[in-house]
Amino acid sequence: MIIISLLCLSTFQVYTSHVKASGLRARAEDMRNNHVSVSISALVAIDLETLNLKSNGKSITAYVEFPKGFDVNDVNVSSVMLNSTVRAELAPATIGDYDNDATADLMAKFNRTAANQFIVSQGIEFANVTIAVGGQLKDGTTFAGSDTVRVSGLVGDVNCDGKVDFRDLALGAFAFWSRPGEPRWNDNANFAQPWDKIDLCDLAKTARNYGAIARIDTPPGILAGWRSSEYSHQTDLTKAYWINTANAISAKLDASSSGVYVIGEIDFIGENPGPVCYLSFPKPVGTYNNVRFESEDVNEDYLTAFDAAGLKIWLAVEPGDADVSRLMDLVMNQYRHHSCVIGFGIDAEWYQAQSHTEGKPMTATEIQTWLTHLRTIINPHTNKADYLLFVKHFSESHIQNTFQADGLVFIDDSLGHSSYGAMLTEFKSWATYFSKSKVAFQIGYEEDKEPVWAGMQDPVKTIGQALISQNSNCIGIYWVDFSILDIFPK
Repeated sequence: MIIISLLCLSTFQVYTSHVKASGLRARAEDMRNNHVSVSISALVAIDLETLNLKSNGKSITAYVEFPKGFDVNDVNVSSVMLNSTVRAELAPATIGDYDNDATADLMAKFNRTAANQFIVSQGIEFANVTIAVGGQLKDGTTFAGSDTVRVSGLVGDVNCDGKVDFRDLALGAFAFWSRPGEPRWNDNANFAQPWDKIDLCDLAKTARNYGAIARIDTPPGILAGWRSSEYSHQTDLTKAYWINTANAISAKLDASSSGVYVIGEIDFIGENPGPVCYLSFPKPVGTYNNVRFESEDVNEDYLTAFDAAGLKIWLAVEPGDADVSRLMDLVMNQYRHHSCVIGFGIDAEWYQAQSHTEGKPMTATEIQTWLTHLRTIINPHTNKADYLLFVKHFSESHIQNTFQADGLVFIDDSLGHSSYGAMLTEFKSWATYFSKSKVAFQIGYEEDKEPVWAGMQDPVKTIGQALISQNSNCIGIYWVDFSILDIFPK
């Protein structure tokens, strides 16, 4: 059975009436290399780029084309199904050449409501999904193929980018008072009755949901690895060392290999934190208050190696007085071409630390603003706004917990525990405080060596397994670079 599935795509291809045959055939070649248990690998194009699961529309149109030697006129239309669930409407089902490649296509339509219900039943709220179409010829020969569509389950998300903002209001306004079949009609903007017209009720629903963000799941399973910074060893140790160490740590915890890679550090004035965040790559064109830059990029080679090794990397900053959203743009624009990058991290201890001891306490509004901003940055490797955000501190009192969301991780990096038991108690308290979000823990500080881990045969495994076991929302364990060579010598 061919079912709906999530995709991680390097490019996002969709079909319109103007699609080039070469793009369609490229998809077909990929399907021929991957499909099994079908007699014909068909070229399937879904005639929409985006699909809002909460908007009402009449149908989804698919175009089916066969490779040379087969004829779409032989299709038994009554057998054609979308995702082996939604049967094609018997009329209209017509033959034409919709992509103008001199090869006949079958046009089939499917009930949009039924298709939406199936996608929702898979637990999908916002993702690129593969929509499969299959069936039989009149002689019983089977065929199947698929295409990709970006879907959103947010009311008001007209452009299906995972959030409701001014762009959606503008698209709804453009479609205002239009009816199906008219040039300005938009299937994704029809959120309220009457279903045959875009009116004030539809715009009102979009406006009421303004600012909503789609659920973005954190990576499956546990992430485990290291924290790396220029404070200790970041570019002094080889790329192979960091990769092998991440793999060694993750193997102990049955986790995915990961790392917190600090890109921006607080610029100290003597022994005191200053207002400036020092980013370890060259300055792009523009003016950036409270940001200083390195003269050359010292990270590119490392991140390229992490790409090849399949590591999952957080890019972290100590913001100082720099604007966090601006730092986010600078860092992600510089490095989001790397497939290893999974998200952006903020070390709250150094947030406006010049004027606030241990950092300015972060409000729920600030965190929500930063997560919303991060969702404007599209991951070029998945074509989704799916980057994760972490906020890190050692004290719960410095971070409000009234905004907790999927795609948001809170990291505890507390140190100086009096005993192993005290450490576990502290981290349990953190996980409970952020019980509606995912949490992670940064461990291995020198201050904890004697009271906690010096006598352990395998401190990474012992501490890591305990934290994962006692905290159901734990998704990450990271050993700090300050003592990394004690545990994993060169």
